Amino acid sequence: MLQQSISRRRRALAGLAGLTLAVGGLAACGGDDSSSDTTAATQTTAATQTTAATQTTAATQTTAAAATTAAPAATTTEAGSTATTGAGATDVDAFCKAELAAEAAASGEDPSAAQPAFEALLAAAPADVQPAVQAVVTAASAGDTDSDEFNNNYATMISWVKDNCGFGDLEVTTKEYAFGGVPPTVDAGPVVVTNNNLGQEFHEVLILRVNDGVTDSVQDILALPEEEAMSKATVEGVAFAAPGGTGYSAFDLEPGHYAAVCFLPKGATPENMAAIEAGEFDGPPHFTLGMVNEFDVS
Repeated sequence: MLQQSISRRRRALAGLAGLTLAVGGLAACGGDDSSSDTTAATQTTAATQTTAATQTTAATQTTAAAATTAAPAATTTEAGSTATTGAGATDVDAFCKAELAAEAAASGEDPSAAQPAFEALLAAAPADVQPAVQAVVTAASAGDTDSDEFNNNYATMISWVKDNCGFGDLEVTTKEYAFGGVPPTVDAGPVVVTNNNLGQEFHEVLILRVNDGVTDSVQDILALPEEEAMSKATVEGVAFAAPGGTGYSAFDLEPGHYAAVCFLPKGATPENMAAIEAGEFDGPPHFTLGMVNEFDVS
């Protein structure tokens, strides 16, 4: 089913996301308990029960590359957009676009697209955020993605994006077994998402866009065999946060119908993650317990 394809996508993107800081989510608490109207729980395989090592963000999937730019002159408007002046005006815009491009490259099917995208991200980094971007890449190159230093630098980078790029801002919560904080309708365009995990288990928010022209319900799509499901929906991004952790990322959302879904199994506590990774732990996916939410982007 769809979960199998998603799991393979995660492994293709594996490498650099830390356990306590990865991508955020787009979801709201609500809807009926989907355990009564989907067969997906019985179709779950060990391939869908991955660890944070396979949850990644675009900002942390490359090798180190040297880059500096002049610091931009920037002011933030009341709407959260950034007004720039002087010679550094293009630096902010270039970095914001590079961040979105890097996120998209990490989520894409072509692994060869990732490194050039991340080199461009480093090259576009304004002076005041460049040390954090460089530190993220350097830590990633050394395989040191579980450290507080890595997590803090990644948070600094994404916080800079929130403060300077003029993107939309969606701050949500995750817990057993619900999402909270997102309205039914979200504005189209770039958005920074923040996932505050208030629960005792790991939670992800996997963002699906229902393909144009598809009339199947999200629940029906989730229950389909993999190949058929992936012809009806597109994975836009994955959000992941450890218990008590906060995750961030950025996405460019086109108009359409979306769903935020958590595929992690019930019982995805820190103590069980090794067994989940090894395929030795079984539990119904969180979405069958209520962690699936549909919303529109317009």
